[in-house]
Amino acid sequence: MRGVTHRTASAEQGRNHVGKRLRTTAVLLVAGSTLALAACGSDDESGSDSTTASTAGTSAPGTAAPDTTSAGTEAPDTTSAGTEAPDTTSADTEAADTTTADTDAPETTSAPAGLACADTEGKVVGYSEPLPDPNFALIEDVIRLELDKAGMTLEPVNANLDPAKQIADVNTLLEAEIDVLLINPVDPNAVQGVLEDVRGAGIPIVVQDTKVGGPYLTNVTADVEAAAAAGAQLLKDTVGDGEVAAISGPPFAEVLVREAEAFAAAAEAVGLNLVETQTNMTITPDTARDLTQTFKQQYPDLAGLWTFNDTSAVGAAAAFDDSFKPVLVSINGQPEAIPLVKDGTILATYDLQQDMLGRALAYAAIAAVCGTELPEDIWVESLLIDSSNVDEWVNPAERGKEEVALALEERDGKTYLVVVEG
Repeated sequence: MRGVTHRTASAEQGRNHVGKRLRTTAVLLVAGSTLALAACGSDDESGSDSTTASTAGTSAPGTAAPDTTSAGTEAPDTTSAGTEAPDTTSADTEAADTTTADTDAPETTSAPAGLACADTEGKVVGYSEPLPDPNFALIEDVIRLELDKAGMTLEPVNANLDPAKQIADVNTLLEAEIDVLLINPVDPNAVQGVLEDVRGAGIPIVVQDTKVGGPYLTNVTADVEAAAAAGAQLLKDTVGDGEVAAISGPPFAEVLVREAEAFAAAAEAVGLNLVETQTNMTITPDTARDLTQTFKQQYPDLAGLWTFNDTSAVGAAAAFDDSFKPVLVSINGQPEAIPLVKDGTILATYDLQQDMLGRALAYAAIAAVCGTELPEDIWVESLLIDSSNVDEWVNPAERGKEEVALALEERDGKTYLVVVEG
């Protein structure tokens, strides 16, 4: 993110956000007509086809073999030529604030006027997902639930991390004469040709977590930069000058590169003693455990550890013992991490609100059919989960079933989709 002034997240701010929704003077949307690759989670719980390679250092099926981050290196850049990775922090910038209650009063914009227009009845929305994953399964369920309220149906397809399959999937959706396309690209450059075909057919395109290509109706994106920057600040506040290691995600996903670059930039900005970064190429707890065992041998006094998702946090924690237990901070807000936050094994995780990503995608699809204008990007904020508020945490699968009112909120030059209370 460029041009964003960040504020430091705190446990108190987290208390203000979990268990209650943001309060604002926004124009409310009708609750029954309310409208997400977030940092990837493990696919172990998914019933979908198998996904990434089974050993660290191998490439995703159908993609060029990505470089693995080695000790002390930065995450690789997957952005296209001429596209810079977002700059989330600078030397004189504080870590991002992911919880925004009690900050300066935000400006709330009106929601799309045609949100529940008559034109939505019978329309079909295609959703091209990048991989089989519990988080995407949850997002899909929320989209379907929200579209159903508007008389629309969802046709999901899954690329299984194969760009060629994703292109074929989109062509299949084109042949099915969908009315809107939602897509989270495996490789945003690879799909530009087929997306041009979609555009040529007059079908609106809503992308998820990519700034490559376009034009698009909007980009629904998780604020992983803010979470990563706040995580670096939290580790600095907790371990001081102690040694810190990081486990990053594989570079074939643009959102994971954004998160890794944001963490590295914030770590440098706040003076975090980051001694090594390694990559969990398989996105599995077993690989994260093995990487943590290596850290244990090389850095027996390691004070802190950052993991790019909660699946990796669970694996890393399995390598802890009485002689080696660094402060662990993670991201995603996955259910399997919550018991570890409760018992103190994980200091904090940043909930990416997969349910809100699903609502935002449905929101954009309905607006597309109704011909209403949307901002270039719709952001979903991340929320701090720690010992102060973990008991109030609600599974996003349950949150996604709630009847809520939503609004678009302008904050720090970005537009967020937020839940509001009357």
